[in-house]
Amino acid sequence: NEMNHYFVLPSSCIKDLKIKRMDARQVMTVENLTSFHDISLKDAFFIFTNGFHNHVIEAFLECVYDFLGERVAYLHFGDIDAGGFYILNHLREKTGIRFKPVYMEKEILEEFRAFTKPLAQSDRKRLENLLEKYKDEDDREYAEICSEAVEYMLINNCKLEQEAVMLQKPPVSEIKV
Repeated sequence: NEMNHYFVLPSSCIKDLKIKRMDARQVMTVENLTSFHDISLKDAFFIFTNGFHNHVIEAFLECVYDFLGERVAYLHFGDIDAGGFYILNHLREKTGIRFKPVYMEKEILEEFRAFTKPLAQSDRKRLENLLEKYKDEDDREYAEICSEAVEYMLINNCKLEQEAVMLQKPPVSEIKV
């Protein structure tokens, strides 16, 4: 909060990192760089994943989680497409942190329908695979949010880039989790 801008840590620093203070109420991973630069920094700590996270980001997230625990909300903002949901699932599986999707819900697809693009055949297959995966998800709230968005995409033949949403939405600090 005191810095009020983003910073970069070399991967060599992560293994020795010790967090002394972090005042964030939310930790959010962001899939795309444009959206990362456009997000407000108030009361939230943002981590740019550049799509699928790597082992360095995974280690950093685990360090943050070890320090903050369940006192904060863990959120992920990505494209509302098969890739975005695979990235979110991968993030949850690899870190063990129960990230929730934000601005990736069915309602966002409805609200921004004019900015959607049609699905490719490969998108459809990946989305169908996601629906099957969500049937076995033990976090039912998460599975329901994701399933509703995936079903909407399949029924309405659409997907949405997160940059279209970012231009229209309020700062993440205003999200009530």
